[in-house]
Amino acid sequence: MNRPPVQDADEPAKARKRGRRPSEVDPRVVGTHLVLLSILRDRYQRDGHTIDQLSGDCNFVRSKISELLRGYGGKYPRWEITRAVAAAMELPLAPMCRLWLAGAREACKKEEWIERNAGVGDDWRAPLPRALEGLRDLHGGTYRAYARVHLRPDVADGVVEQALTVVWARMDVVFSSASVAGHVWAVLRDLVMAWADPSTAHGVAATRTVSVRWGCDPLVPADLPGLPDLPDPRDAFVRLTEQTDLFRAMRELAPHHADVLILRYVLGRSAEKTADVLGTDPGMVGLWDRQAQEHLEHAPHLRTTLGGMTT
Repeated sequence: MNRPPVQDADEPAKARKRGRRPSEVDPRVVGTHLVLLSILRDRYQRDGHTIDQLSGDCNFVRSKISELLRGYGGKYPRWEITRAVAAAMELPLAPMCRLWLAGAREACKKEEWIERNAGVGDDWRAPLPRALEGLRDLHGGTYRAYARVHLRPDVADGVVEQALTVVWARMDVVFSSASVAGHVWAVLRDLVMAWADPSTAHGVAATRTVSVRWGCDPLVPADLPGLPDLPDPRDAFVRLTEQTDLFRAMRELAPHHADVLILRYVLGRSAEKTADVLGTDPGMVGLWDRQAQEHLEHAPHLRTTLGGMTT
């Protein structure tokens, strides 16, 4: 994430100093709850907030605010205190409420419990800002296709919407960055990788890749004989094994190298479209492409080449 530059020592202060970093997040905090806390904690430190100041602004005791920012005990917070702290930090309430609602349902909170939180029924209703609507109209198809390489379609689509919501909550940071599209992509990629199961990620990505290339989702053995490009069912499993090896090798690549390969060779996006989505220029996409392929050519456990991704 982009952050404001640190001022020189002899430069007059124009803003509050960074706040003291809160204590570490409880390891039991996961999923959207962790995303929500990350936004609060980043704003807390970046804008120089203190627990004492927030306590005065929010009318909650210091211990409650500290517990919120740490996710103490892994317990899911009520919207009232989350809203109060977000408002004191001048974060937009609509995206924060949407994230809070998603986290509450992930935490298996009953609808009755959710509805008893004051303000929830109204705070989430604001529409997505036009700038983000435009970005979704322009790149939404590619965002969803990329997420579906790694995740089930229903999960992938939800992660794309969550990424746009996170960007909305951090609009001040995003629109002061050098590349808005690049910032949005970084948020999306982080969330996709966070939701992907590392123990099965290679096989899932390989299966999704075969499905994307051959127009079926998901790839099921019973369906294989009917695929025009697969006259022999064994061909699919050979390809699947090769693809799994390829994705395992790609794990060693830098994120932008792996993303270029997926966008260009799995999803079939042009260099220009890939550059637009990643927030860079086609020349840089070409460089990352060449560097990634050179790395894969030397991967000892790779059974196939990039041709396996495109044929």
